[in-house]
Amino acid sequence: MTANDSLVADYLHRAVLRHRTLPYYFEQKSWPDVVRDSRTIVDLAMIAVMFNSNIAVPSDAIALERLSPENVQNIEGISKLLEKERQLSTSAIGSIVPSRYFTEDDARHAMDMTNRVLNLFVPQMAPSLIPLLQVHHQSGPARGLSLARH
Repeated sequence: MTANDSLVADYLHRAVLRHRTLPYYFEQKSWPDVVRDSRTIVDLAMIAVMFNSNIAVPSDAIALERLSPENVQNIEGISKLLEKERQLSTSAIGSIVPSRYFTEDDARHAMDMTNRVLNLFVPQMAPSLIPLLQVHHQSGPARGLSLARH
């Protein structure tokens, strides 16, 4: 295993572990925390993609060029939306109270987006992590993860 392989595995493992915590926040109705951690999961997955592509971090735009056009549009959209939402979930912005601003639907949508990102990258770059995702989704509130084996 090369140094980059180890980094890819480490970042994806950390993303999967954080992903497994989302149901706890969801059950506690802590919608801002689901959104915030969903963005962190996407960030960790993108760093893994960059290491996997031998690209210096943080050149995520270059890493995206190596994906199919459909996947690029999905990842860029997910990344932009979750970044905006993370800022709202963690920053003191006027009179916005994050726990009142974010809804269950926002949290579910954020979790579904992380599912798509992990579904895209884990099977290709760290297939040994697939069982961790499958266990999570058998008991978690989010839907939509169907890991296809490549």
